Amino acid sequence: MTTISEYYEEEYRYLLEGGKEFARFHPEQAKYLNLDDPRARDPHVERLLESFAFLAGRIHKRLDDEFPEITHALLSLIYSHYLCPIPSISILEFIPIKGRISESNTIRRGVMVDSEPVEGIQCRFQTCYNVKLYPVSLISASILHSGGDNSISLRFVIEEGIQITDMGLDKIRLYLCGERAETYALYRLLSSQVEEILLHGDNDQTSKAKIKMVGFDEDESVLLYPEYSFIGYRLLEEYFVFPEKFFFVDIYNLEALSLINTASSFEIEIRLNSKVPAGLRVSAENFRLYCTPVINVFPKDAEPIQLDHSKSKYRVLADHLNPQNFEIYSVTSVEGIAIDTGQRREYKPFYSFQHEEGEDNENYYHLTREVSPWDGWDTCISFPPSLSNSNISLELLCTNGNLAKKVGIGDICRPTQDIPGFVRFSNITQPTPSLRPKLGKGLEWKFISHLSLNFVSITSVKTLRKLLEIYNMGNTEANQRKIAGITNVSVASEQILVYGAPVKGMHISITLDEKHFEDEGDVRLFACTLNEFVSLYSSINSFTRLTVKCTGMEESLKWPPVVGKQSTM
Repeated sequence: MTTISEYYEEEYRYLLEGGKEFARFHPEQAKYLNLDDPRARDPHVERLLESFAFLAGRIHKRLDDEFPEITHALLSLIYSHYLCPIPSISILEFIPIKGRISESNTIRRGVMVDSEPVEGIQCRFQTCYNVKLYPVSLISASILHSGGDNSISLRFVIEEGIQITDMGLDKIRLYLCGERAETYALYRLLSSQVEEILLHGDNDQTSKAKIKMVGFDEDESVLLYPEYSFIGYRLLEEYFVFPEKFFFVDIYNLEALSLINTASSFEIEIRLNSKVPAGLRVSAENFRLYCTPVINVFPKDAEPIQLDHSKSKYRVLADHLNPQNFEIYSVTSVEGIAIDTGQRREYKPFYSFQHEEGEDNENYYHLTREVSPWDGWDTCISFPPSLSNSNISLELLCTNGNLAKKVGIGDICRPTQDIPGFVRFSNITQPTPSLRPKLGKGLEWKFISHLSLNFVSITSVKTLRKLLEIYNMGNTEANQRKIAGITNVSVASEQILVYGAPVKGMHISITLDEKHFEDEGDVRLFACTLNEFVSLYSSINSFTRLTVKCTGMEESLKWPPVVGKQSTM
């Protein structure tokens, strides 16, 4: 996306270079501009050139944007999240304080936490996953080799004086942490190579547990998408922006531990049906308990606006002293009090499905987003000219914009009133940079054009790549390589029996080039995301089945047919 400063530089450069040419052919008219000798230039003329370049740059940008009023209105109705910035994201780890917790406790998603001050401002984040805490710690992790068998051993210790029967232990969630190569290797093993999971108790008693990869369910979203938006697009965007959200695994069916174990520790053994990659070493640091993604989005009241119709639109400010550090994510509520009557009114978006027949059609507002001089986003609001003068109050969702990426590891550690007193916490990853949507130069039209597509958008290499590029908001070289690594796509019709009835569907085969991925774990996560995406495309009377082949890998990655989200096998 071309920034307003780049448009300014282009226009200013043209004034200087084009002005010299003009002065050469028309010396009499241009003699007072002194364009040949900047040192002799009148400072008032200099300011005039700069001001004109700024205004001309804004006009140039609006022309390049190809009617943003129309495209933004369409997007606000169908995919309003596409007009929102992508806030900074990190991984937060909770640690129960010894002696403060004796049973299962859950910290719900949406809880607010603060960072240490950055440039005098605390950045606020909210949790994305439910976090279930126990008086249990992971003390060791290791890889066991016995004959030709391999397994991962996880040893846990229970806080002194607490019985396992009193905790309500049913599930443990692990975050796969460490160097990216280690994480991908563990992801591949745990997502596709688990033979069985044994719970070891007293006197060599055992029971079995199950495993599930985390991040694909509706209640495991990180980005804030409206309920009516297609979940598959959210998964694609989250994968490209923050793949770490998928590095979580649940080990569940742990209730049997209370029957076979009375000691203060227990072991979970994950038996594998394949060899462990040579050189892979694990420790407790690779498996972190009580973690969740956190995103830099929080509610805030806007600065009041006095509607007097002296302007066609009013800039929405969350903090007039630091507007660049409190970027508007969305407007959630707009109310006004008429100055002459004191009547309170609630305003609704002009482009929305909320208007009802017969209601006062003047009580609406319209939002526009523009690139700000500091290369963030400015949000402006306008009202019908027939409205009476009013004092307007707005409720917002905000981010800290580019400021949040300056938060260091361990700095998100200050509790809010939402945090219970039995935990401490800190972030274990560096917050990601804030991103802006790919707007301008007709890109909105390209985005809108794909909304009406169905299976056509995933039935060829070209269309699938084009679709993925739209949601590659980070636009990193690694993501670009993965998209370019799709070398073939084929689709064939199939028919299977579901509860005795024939159902028609699609078998999709995708071929990847291993040179575009770090390792098999990288391929596996990319393929898992594609599988979830294509399965969400299928209607209730159809199914999809995905097979992914990768050069250099002996076996193809295969998933069972899926009708909607219900597996048929």
